[in-house]
Amino acid sequence: MKESNISNESIMKKVTVPALTKEVTSELILPDYLPDVSRLLGTEASVGAQNSYVSGDVIEYDGKLDITVVYATSDGRIKSVPLSSEFDGTIPLPELSGDIAAEINVFVESVNCRLQNPRRLSVRTKLSIGADVYVPESVAPRITGGESERGTGDIMTKKTPVGTVFFTYAADENVPISEDLELDAQDPAIAEIISVSLCPYIYDARATDGSLSYRGDVLAQVLYLASSGDEGGAKYFSVLRKIPISGEVMAPVSEGAFAAGYATVSSVEYRPQANALGENRVIEVDFTYTAHLCAASNATSDAVSDMYSTECRTDTKTKSAKCRRVMRASAFNFTSDGSMPLDEKGYSEVVTSRAVASVDEVTVSGSKAVFSGKADVYTVLTDGNSFVGKTVNVPFRAETEIGKCAGELECSVHPSVIGTSARVDGGEIKCDVEVGISYVAQDVTDASVVDECALMTDCPIKRAGTSSIVICYPGESETLWDIAKRYGSTEKALREANGITSDSVSGKVIIVPSK
Repeated sequence: MKESNISNESIMKKVTVPALTKEVTSELILPDYLPDVSRLLGTEASVGAQNSYVSGDVIEYDGKLDITVVYATSDGRIKSVPLSSEFDGTIPLPELSGDIAAEINVFVESVNCRLQNPRRLSVRTKLSIGADVYVPESVAPRITGGESERGTGDIMTKKTPVGTVFFTYAADENVPISEDLELDAQDPAIAEIISVSLCPYIYDARATDGSLSYRGDVLAQVLYLASSGDEGGAKYFSVLRKIPISGEVMAPVSEGAFAAGYATVSSVEYRPQANALGENRVIEVDFTYTAHLCAASNATSDAVSDMYSTECRTDTKTKSAKCRRVMRASAFNFTSDGSMPLDEKGYSEVVTSRAVASVDEVTVSGSKAVFSGKADVYTVLTDGNSFVGKTVNVPFRAETEIGKCAGELECSVHPSVIGTSARVDGGEIKCDVEVGISYVAQDVTDASVVDECALMTDCPIKRAGTSSIVICYPGESETLWDIAKRYGSTEKALREANGITSDSVSGKVIIVPSK
């Protein structure tokens, strides 16, 4: 049996890779300069540096978790301790060929801290690790069973344009940032910085010829001990500031491509700085970030939807091809609120609040994409003498316009928290969270294309003599292609014999010329 390809057309096929759940366990012994833990107040974890590459039939990945544990001491103070944990692993892939475009997505599902003794902590972080993997898939049919004496010239093909998407991933890596954050005039000076939490968000990404540019913010949430001569005990204050980030990275993209991105932060350092009056009213924050950028371009491939031979009978087999179209790549933000009863009486003041967001589901409602998820708000409360930590779950449902989706919606999503506040009111903790979502939305439809055409060379098409006339009365839904295929003729021959210039043959009498 002989096989041959009649075209090199291809589309990008998404490979299904199940998301993995990975647990990272970290042990920490408090350094000597920190006091014992009396009560845990909150633990947050974020994904810092991460890397991945395709190696054979797996994606190898590694990265680092940045963890901060906030706790209360026995003498009524708040302290924090940083912890870093590395993670790595592999994601199995099916056997693939061609240029593979792959991007891993690592999210923190949950983080739990246990106090083994006053100086020993155990932190367990659950990660969700998935991957977007695309490979080229040929939509050129195979011809099997032999070829006629005239080669493939007697094989008629009907081509249908199908949509496909080409992805380009790029990164602006390890960009150093040093920022001085000044306190407001009404805020007290700094005695000690307890913790600094950074949450990055890319709100604008654009493709130009040969490069990807981006703009975003890093939300800095600072908890510090006030420097005060009052004798009312330690006073803690929270400061929220946005640090702008922007950049450009070279990439093989064209202007007009859809673009989106997200960022990760690592190597965070901070210290108080004195102003011109000698007061510690400036917070110096140093860190590095990596902007992970994606460009998506719509394209069209000509797939064969039907074929036959004018010389012999044929048997065609079809397959379903996934047609893709990027509807939109963008970022938007919204605010959601939630509350929970507060059982502890007297804890009426919120010292600080921080949040992380996750998206559980993306659905379609008319011309809008609906993002459903939650934000976990970690709060520290005080009654003036002691502290307690509480977590408030804030569900959200947000919509954004993407256009009409003809098939199935596929969405790559990266949520970020770009603002949070909390208060105690009426025996409840009430929280407001501003969430930013960066996404790439695709419309995925099915198309039937010919996968194989078997030539039955032992079954030649029988034709009428040269003096015979074949007259065809087309059915209501028949096309010129259908008639040509039925009689082993060609559309060109039928047009010339009948003076037809359009594809519509309804109500006409068609003369089929002999060959």
